[in-house]
Amino acid sequence: VFARRSGNEVMTALDAATGQERWHTGYPAPYEPDMLAAAHGVGPKAPPLFHRGRLFSLGMTGIGSAFDAANRRVVWQTPADEHPTYGMSVSPVGEGELVIVHPGNHGPLTAFDAKTGAMKWSVPGRAAYASPVVVELDGVRQVVTMTDHSVLGVSVPDGTRLWEHAWPSRGTPSAITPIQHSETLIVSSQGMGVTALRLTRRDGAWSVNVVWETAEVSLFLSNPVLVDNTLFGLSEKARGQFFALDADTGRVLWLGPPRQAEN
Repeated sequence: VFARRSGNEVMTALDAATGQERWHTGYPAPYEPDMLAAAHGVGPKAPPLFHRGRLFSLGMTGIGSAFDAANRRVVWQTPADEHPTYGMSVSPVGEGELVIVHPGNHGPLTAFDAKTGAMKWSVPGRAAYASPVVVELDGVRQVVTMTDHSVLGVSVPDGTRLWEHAWPSRGTPSAITPIQHSETLIVSSQGMGVTALRLTRRDGAWSVNVVWETAEVSLFLSNPVLVDNTLFGLSEKARGQFFALDADTGRVLWLGPPRQAEN
């Protein structure tokens, strides 16, 4: 459990059977949200990652940490950055010996050595609020992330930019993590509807094509869930409306009643 206790961000291990605390480790992370973000709370917002025997987290102020899951020790930690207005909500993703995240205040996509915290590569560009994912497209293992203006795919080993698709923000930069469905990526954000992109590679060059898009539903803060060929989610439209969508065609299968939830 990654949570806040007063001015500290605290990682806590609980016994799964009893709920009894096994250990906790905290570090100072004072945070006062901007007036516009006061309703969001003081976080942290991003679930931690368990990878290679360690827990990796990104705190509300952009501090990246690695905890030894067996003995609670903080193995490495990145420094606090500029104070974010809305707080960070990006979770790290692990791939082999790397842990990849947008550290700091919407910092660039950065790969760290999971053991030492040494930076292996960094890709320029500000983060959105969505967490990156590692996917395999056209036989190439890659990290896909949302930036404040695009959907971006980069090589896992060295961070080389493979492709980029413009995704201009019409409100809050995307908080929706891309979902892979077969050879497509499903993306969305506030006021942008839902879109499926197909990535193809020819003679070493990547191209991005829109397979389908719909404005009938749109996603704001809550990530959808893919079950087989159906995407289930909470649309921001009609003040919160659950939906099911055919992930192959983009056809909306059903819409629930309006005013279900803001997020």
